[in-house]
Amino acid sequence: MLAGLPAHASAGPSTVSGPSPFAGCSAVTPPPGATLYPGAEAEPSVATNPANPANLIGVWQQDLYSTRSARGAVAAYSTNGGKTWGTTPLPFTGCAPSPLLEPSTGRPYDAVYDNWVSVGPDGTAYTIAAAGNSTTYSTGIVAATSSDGGRTWSDAATILDSVQDPSGQHKFFNDKPSVTADPVRAGVAYAVWDQLEAPRTFAYYSSNFRGPAFFSRTTDGGKTWSTPAAVYDPGQQNQTTDNQVVIVNGVLYDFFDLLSATGSTSAGGGNTPVGHVAFITSADGGLTWSAPTIVAGLDTVGVSDPNTGAAVTTGSFNSLAPAFDPITGQLYAVWQDGRFSGGRYDEIAVSSSADLGRTWSAPARLSTDTGRPAFDPAIAVRADGTVGVSYYDLRALTSTNTTTLPTGYWLKELGPRTAGFGPDAALWPAGQPFNLMAAPVVAGGYFLGDYQGLTAAGTDLASMFVAANCSDTSCVNGSNPTDLYNTLGPAPDP
Repeated sequence: MLAGLPAHASAGPSTVSGPSPFAGCSAVTPPPGATLYPGAEAEPSVATNPANPANLIGVWQQDLYSTRSARGAVAAYSTNGGKTWGTTPLPFTGCAPSPLLEPSTGRPYDAVYDNWVSVGPDGTAYTIAAAGNSTTYSTGIVAATSSDGGRTWSDAATILDSVQDPSGQHKFFNDKPSVTADPVRAGVAYAVWDQLEAPRTFAYYSSNFRGPAFFSRTTDGGKTWSTPAAVYDPGQQNQTTDNQVVIVNGVLYDFFDLLSATGSTSAGGGNTPVGHVAFITSADGGLTWSAPTIVAGLDTVGVSDPNTGAAVTTGSFNSLAPAFDPITGQLYAVWQDGRFSGGRYDEIAVSSSADLGRTWSAPARLSTDTGRPAFDPAIAVRADGTVGVSYYDLRALTSTNTTTLPTGYWLKELGPRTAGFGPDAALWPAGQPFNLMAAPVVAGGYFLGDYQGLTAAGTDLASMFVAANCSDTSCVNGSNPTDLYNTLGPAPDP
């Protein structure tokens, strides 16, 4: 803990996920060529109910495919600050009871990915995800709401259904949606995502490739959503990704990673996209938007096992996490970046703004310098103004580890009256790293997700993250390789 910060409760990780509700489901068509990992979870998002701070709600992908999507989505709810959890399937694929039907086909979606959750001031919870059809390759942005703290979900809707051409090529691909409830206007929430567009394929170097930022909002508690609109188009051979809205004094800030297929970068060059952290703003609830502001370069080089070279699929170009601290008025952005290691491996970078985004500090290393990669940052602000950032790293790896990839999960905090982020506190018990080699292999690498969850829970921080179920090789290629965990404050040492 940082000197001078208020003490807060610590509790070890509690298991959030249970047996998969989709075990044995045959009601969906897997993506072509996909490997199914039964019982595997990924990419959790977690939020606190402002109307009842003891009520936490999380969502995630359940039963992963090797193609970065999943057989279904699940929500979890806690009424005691994360001590215990209940779970319920979300109605986004054919594996769920009473599933949402895709408007263009009249049948349930086959796969879901990139789940997100946010809760409004009246306790209404909004969840959003992308969903796909394995036969037609169409993708949609889907949403649902809960008025009972996450126990049940209703008003399931397709915000956008992108129908493909008859040849089945991925002409449109909706990706990385997020939702943000307005903190003072009950019934209002904002959805953003990117839509990749190309005549046939999605190579970054297709002459007609582009990825504009899309926006929709609800003003009636999720019963209806506005017609989706592109609010920023970066032009050909460019795309946005990882769109997330932060609300500052009533102004919407849509942060995103801005990628270009042209130019050069200190992290790569050649076929490596040039990345920047950027944002646009809207002072009228999303009706009109500013031109983009560049925060900093995003020089990710990705993550791999330093001993074996095996890939680890992480956030990389989708690693951005923004936040606003209403106590100090600071804006923050964190992401993966290879600049501090000379382009050898990724660490966690941070930049902040004290003037509402007009100027930003030079990116600084936030993760502890261990000589090993760090990845998948999440950020949240406690009620007392303390900023917390969680992340994974491989500090426990030694030169003798060739059959395991020991991985830990950590939290750093910055108090409102302190000069910098303090030392690491363990969210996964210190001295007990899990074996990342036991995780599913997704998009060619060991995978826990592009992002993990972190939220303010009163005077504490509640994390929601994925860990593999063994520290050795006993669960590698098992039927339940990972589970989802919650920690309220740092985990105690074993």
